[in-house]
Amino acid sequence: MKSIKSIWFVLLLVLTPRILQAQQTKTIELRNELQAEIFFNVSDALSRATGNSISANFLHDPILFGAKFLKKDGNKALRVGGNFKFIASEELGFGFDRFAKDEYYSVGIGFEKRKNIGIRFEYYYGIDLRYLEFTSTSKTFGSNASESVFFAKQNGPGLAPLFGFKWNFSKRFALFTEASISANYINTYRYVNNDGIKSVLENKLEASFLPTMPGAIFLTFEL
Repeated sequence: MKSIKSIWFVLLLVLTPRILQAQQTKTIELRNELQAEIFFNVSDALSRATGNSISANFLHDPILFGAKFLKKDGNKALRVGGNFKFIASEELGFGFDRFAKDEYYSVGIGFEKRKNIGIRFEYYYGIDLRYLEFTSTSKTFGSNASESVFFAKQNGPGLAPLFGFKWNFSKRFALFTEASISANYINTYRYVNNDGIKSVLENKLEASFLPTMPGAIFLTFEL
Protein backbone atom coordinates (compact mmCIF):
# COMPACT_ATOMS: atom_id res chain seq x y z
CA MET A 1 0.00 0.00 0.00
CA LYS A 2 2.81 2.39 0.88
CA SER A 3 4.56 1.65 -2.39
CA ILE A 4 1.39 2.49 -4.37
CA LYS A 5 1.04 5.79 -2.49
CA SER A 6 4.68 6.54 -3.20
CA ILE A 7 4.19 5.89 -6.92
CA TRP A 8 1.15 8.18 -7.02
CA PHE A 9 3.09 10.87 -5.16
CA VAL A 10 5.99 10.68 -7.62
CA LEU A 11 3.64 10.77 -10.60
CA LEU A 12 1.92 13.82 -9.10
CA LEU A 13 5.23 15.62 -8.66
CA VAL A 14 6.27 14.81 -12.23
CA LEU A 15 2.97 15.56 -14.01
CA THR A 16 1.80 18.68 -12.12
CA PRO A 17 4.49 21.05 -13.53
CA ARG A 18 3.86 19.73 -17.06
CA ILE A 19 0.08 20.24 -16.72
CA LEU A 20 0.57 23.76 -15.40
CA GLN A 21 3.04 24.54 -18.18
CA ALA A 22 0.65 23.24 -20.84
CA GLN A 23 -2.20 25.30 -19.37
CA GLN A 24 -0.02 28.39 -19.30
CA THR A 25 1.00 27.81 -22.92
CA LYS A 26 -2.66 27.52 -23.99
CA THR A 27 -3.50 30.72 -22.10
CA ILE A 28 -0.65 32.61 -23.81
CA GLU A 29 -1.67 31.26 -27.22
CA LEU A 30 -5.29 32.34 -26.60
CA ARG A 31 -4.15 35.82 -25.61
CA ASN A 32 -2.00 36.05 -28.71
CA GLU A 33 -4.95 35.01 -30.87
CA LEU A 34 -7.38 37.59 -29.45
CA GLN A 35 -7.40 41.22 -30.51
CA ALA A 36 -9.18 44.06 -28.71
CA GLU A 37 -10.25 47.39 -30.19
CA ILE A 38 -11.34 50.29 -27.98
CA PHE A 39 -13.59 52.90 -29.60
CA PHE A 40 -15.03 56.32 -28.72
CA ASN A 41 -17.69 58.48 -30.32
CA VAL A 42 -15.85 61.62 -31.48
CA SER A 43 -18.71 63.18 -33.46
CA ASP A 44 -19.22 66.02 -31.01
CA ALA A 45 -15.52 66.91 -30.98
CA LEU A 46 -15.39 66.99 -34.78
CA SER A 47 -18.60 69.03 -35.02
CA ARG A 48 -17.27 71.62 -32.59
CA ALA A 49 -14.04 71.87 -34.59
CA THR A 50 -16.03 72.63 -37.75
CA GLY A 51 -18.42 75.04 -36.04
CA ASN A 52 -21.43 72.71 -36.01
CA SER A 53 -23.33 71.19 -33.13
CA ILE A 54 -25.06 67.89 -32.53
CA SER A 55 -28.25 67.37 -30.52
CA ALA A 56 -28.08 63.61 -30.01
CA ASN A 57 -31.15 61.61 -29.10
CA PHE A 58 -30.42 58.68 -26.82
CA LEU A 59 -32.53 56.39 -29.02
CA HIS A 60 -30.47 57.28 -32.10
CA ASP A 61 -26.97 57.42 -30.55
CA PRO A 62 -27.00 55.22 -27.44
CA ILE A 63 -23.31 54.22 -27.63
CA LEU A 64 -20.53 56.63 -26.61
CA PHE A 65 -17.69 54.19 -25.96
CA GLY A 66 -17.01 50.49 -26.10
CA ALA A 67 -14.80 47.68 -27.30
CA LYS A 68 -14.66 45.01 -29.98
CA PHE A 69 -13.05 41.58 -29.58
CA LEU A 70 -12.00 39.27 -32.39
CA LYS A 71 -9.37 36.76 -33.38
CA LYS A 72 -6.33 38.16 -35.13
CA ASP A 73 -6.82 38.08 -38.89
CA GLY A 74 -10.46 37.15 -38.22
CA ASN A 75 -13.51 38.82 -39.71
CA LYS A 76 -16.06 38.34 -36.91
CA ALA A 77 -16.11 40.57 -33.82
CA LEU A 78 -18.02 40.75 -30.55
CA ARG A 79 -19.21 44.31 -29.80
CA VAL A 80 -19.93 45.82 -26.37
CA GLY A 81 -20.58 49.46 -25.58
CA GLY A 82 -22.53 51.94 -23.54
CA ASN A 83 -23.20 55.47 -22.43
CA PHE A 84 -24.25 57.22 -19.23
CA LYS A 85 -24.79 60.58 -17.61
CA PHE A 86 -25.67 61.90 -14.16
CA ILE A 87 -26.69 65.49 -13.48
CA ALA A 88 -27.76 66.83 -10.07
CA SER A 89 -28.78 70.43 -9.37
CA GLU A 90 -30.03 72.52 -6.48
CA GLU A 91 -31.96 75.78 -6.79
CA LEU A 92 -32.64 78.05 -3.81
CA GLY A 93 -35.33 80.56 -4.74
CA PHE A 94 -37.48 83.06 -2.89
CA GLY A 95 -39.79 80.92 -0.80
CA PHE A 96 -38.82 77.53 -2.29
CA ASP A 97 -35.98 75.01 -2.64
CA ARG A 98 -35.74 72.73 -5.67
CA PHE A 99 -33.59 69.63 -6.07
CA ALA A 100 -33.36 67.90 -9.45
CA LYS A 101 -31.58 64.78 -10.69
CA ASP A 102 -31.25 63.29 -14.18
CA GLU A 103 -29.82 59.81 -14.70
CA TYR A 104 -29.28 57.99 -17.97
CA TYR A 105 -27.48 54.86 -19.06
CA SER A 106 -27.50 52.55 -22.05
CA VAL A 107 -25.73 49.29 -22.80
CA GLY A 108 -25.35 47.29 -25.98
CA ILE A 109 -23.91 43.94 -27.00
CA GLY A 110 -23.79 42.38 -30.45
CA PHE A 111 -21.61 41.04 -33.22
CA GLU A 112 -20.37 42.15 -36.63
CA LYS A 113 -18.84 40.51 -39.69
CA ARG A 114 -16.23 42.39 -41.74
CA LYS A 115 -15.18 42.41 -45.37
CA ASN A 116 -11.99 44.06 -46.63
CA ILE A 117 -12.51 46.06 -49.85
CA GLY A 118 -8.92 47.27 -50.22
CA ILE A 119 -7.03 50.54 -49.84
CA ARG A 120 -7.43 50.37 -46.03
CA PHE A 121 -11.23 50.32 -46.30
CA GLU A 122 -13.66 47.66 -45.14
CA TYR A 123 -17.37 47.34 -44.58
CA TYR A 124 -19.20 45.35 -41.94
CA TYR A 125 -22.69 44.32 -40.93
CA GLY A 126 -24.17 42.89 -37.77
CA ILE A 127 -26.73 43.40 -35.01
CA ASP A 128 -26.86 44.94 -31.53
CA LEU A 129 -29.09 44.17 -28.57
CA ARG A 130 -29.60 47.30 -26.45
CA TYR A 131 -31.17 48.45 -23.21
CA LEU A 132 -31.82 52.10 -22.34
CA GLU A 133 -33.04 53.89 -19.22
CA PHE A 134 -33.58 57.57 -18.51
CA THR A 135 -34.88 58.90 -15.15
CA SER A 136 -35.64 62.48 -14.14
CA THR A 137 -36.69 63.54 -10.62
CA SER A 138 -37.49 67.02 -9.32
CA LYS A 139 -38.49 67.87 -5.74
CA THR A 140 -39.70 71.33 -4.72
CA PHE A 141 -40.17 72.40 -1.09
CA GLY A 142 -42.13 75.56 -0.32
CA SER A 143 -41.78 77.90 2.64
CA ASN A 144 -45.25 76.87 3.82
CA ALA A 145 -44.10 73.22 4.24
CA SER A 146 -45.57 72.20 0.88
CA GLU A 147 -43.84 69.51 -1.18
CA SER A 148 -44.10 68.76 -4.89
CA VAL A 149 -42.44 65.86 -6.69
CA PHE A 150 -42.19 65.33 -10.43
CA PHE A 151 -40.92 61.98 -11.71
CA ALA A 152 -40.35 60.75 -15.29
CA LYS A 153 -38.84 57.51 -16.55
CA GLN A 154 -38.23 55.93 -19.96
CA ASN A 155 -36.76 52.46 -20.29
CA GLY A 156 -36.83 49.41 -22.50
CA PRO A 157 -34.94 47.08 -24.86
CA GLY A 158 -34.00 47.56 -28.48
CA LEU A 159 -32.66 45.54 -31.40
CA ALA A 160 -30.61 47.20 -34.15
CA PRO A 161 -29.39 45.60 -37.41
CA LEU A 162 -26.47 47.69 -38.65
CA PHE A 163 -24.19 48.32 -41.61
CA GLY A 164 -20.99 50.36 -41.51
CA PHE A 165 -17.71 51.40 -43.11
CA LYS A 166 -14.25 51.51 -41.53
CA TRP A 167 -11.12 53.37 -42.63
CA ASN A 168 -7.82 52.08 -41.23
CA PHE A 169 -5.71 55.22 -41.56
CA SER A 170 -2.80 53.68 -39.61
CA LYS A 171 -1.76 50.30 -38.23
CA ARG A 172 -3.55 50.77 -34.90
CA PHE A 173 -5.96 53.67 -35.46
CA ALA A 174 -9.14 53.73 -37.53
CA LEU A 175 -12.38 55.66 -38.01
CA PHE A 176 -15.76 54.05 -38.60
CA THR A 177 -19.37 55.06 -39.03
CA GLU A 178 -22.52 53.01 -39.39
CA ALA A 179 -26.21 53.09 -40.23
CA SER A 180 -28.85 51.10 -38.37
CA ILE A 181 -32.56 50.44 -38.05
CA SER A 182 -33.40 50.13 -34.37
CA ALA A 183 -36.57 48.48 -33.13
CA ASN A 184 -37.32 49.84 -29.65
CA TYR A 185 -39.93 48.94 -27.08
CA ILE A 186 -39.94 51.86 -24.65
CA ASN A 187 -42.03 52.35 -21.52
CA THR A 188 -42.77 55.97 -20.52
CA TYR A 189 -44.02 56.74 -17.01
CA ARG A 190 -44.56 60.22 -15.51
CA TYR A 191 -46.33 61.43 -12.41
CA VAL A 192 -46.58 64.45 -10.13
CA ASN A 193 -47.11 64.28 -6.38
CA ASN A 194 -48.38 67.40 -4.61
CA ASP A 195 -48.44 67.12 -0.81
CA GLY A 196 -49.05 63.37 -0.93
CA ILE A 197 -51.62 63.44 -3.73
CA LYS A 198 -50.24 61.51 -6.71
CA SER A 199 -51.43 62.11 -10.27
CA VAL A 200 -50.16 59.91 -13.10
CA LEU A 201 -49.54 62.03 -16.18
CA GLU A 202 -48.44 59.31 -18.58
CA ASN A 203 -48.02 55.56 -18.54
CA LYS A 204 -47.57 53.95 -21.94
CA LEU A 205 -45.62 51.39 -23.93
CA GLU A 206 -44.44 52.45 -27.35
CA ALA A 207 -42.90 50.38 -30.15
CA SER A 208 -40.86 52.25 -32.73
CA PHE A 209 -38.63 51.63 -35.74
CA LEU A 210 -36.00 54.32 -36.12
CA PRO A 211 -33.64 54.37 -39.11
CA THR A 212 -30.35 56.12 -38.33
CA MET A 213 -28.13 57.23 -41.18
CA PRO A 214 -24.34 57.42 -40.71
CA GLY A 215 -23.85 60.45 -38.48
CA ALA A 216 -21.79 59.33 -35.53
CA ILE A 217 -18.04 58.92 -36.14
CA PHE A 218 -16.00 56.63 -33.94
CA LEU A 219 -12.26 56.60 -33.35
CA THR A 220 -10.90 53.13 -32.61
CA PHE A 221 -7.55 52.02 -31.20
CA GLU A 222 -6.20 48.48 -31.45
CA LEU A 223 -4.57 47.21 -28.26
